[in-house]
Amino acid sequence: MGGHRDIIFIDFEGFRDGDPVFVGFKDKSKFQQYAFDQVFSDQKLPRDKRLNLVSFDCFIEDIYYSEKLIAHFTSHEVEIFSKIIPNLDSERFLDIHKLFKQRLKRNKSSYADYKKMPEWNKKKKFSNPRWTLKTMLKFTDFKIKEPYGKGLVTKWMKSVYNGVSSQGELAKMQKLNLTNLLKHNKTDVDGI
Repeated sequence: MGGHRDIIFIDFEGFRDGDPVFVGFKDKSKFQQYAFDQVFSDQKLPRDKRLNLVSFDCFIEDIYYSEKLIAHFTSHEVEIFSKIIPNLDSERFLDIHKLFKQRLKRNKSSYADYKKMPEWNKKKKFSNPRWTLKTMLKFTDFKIKEPYGKGLVTKWMKSVYNGVSSQGELAKMQKLNLTNLLKHNKTDVDGI
């Protein structure tokens, strides 16, 4: 990867084992969010929280063929691209998660501090907080705005789906969940 390249920072949101329902990304310091599922562009959503609906396949192709480096937090994003683009060029992707782990482990003092954190001893079957973005950002100057949403993203998405599919307007809590979900996605992209 020689020379200077523009970078796109990207984070997808969706249900476990499903396709993404929306994306947040930053290109040249401009943050944007697009919906792949019409729920997130529905007329019931507040206008300022309603995302533009785009084709998932076209979005993936546009980003990949832009020739820019694609910064992401885990291999999940690469898997999403590989569904649409055969024979991906791995040099096009920058795995921030992997880079951060390598850098932290090389710095003996920081790594020792990291092992003293409460997250180090919390190993759960499906949710290992040791290497989450939120945990890693504690070693930077980046400030996470709460509520961040660790463990709440699925709940927030279900709330939005329920609100859009129900009769009448979205309830206040459903609007708040939508706001929190979109903020969470922006925080992830900014944190990357």
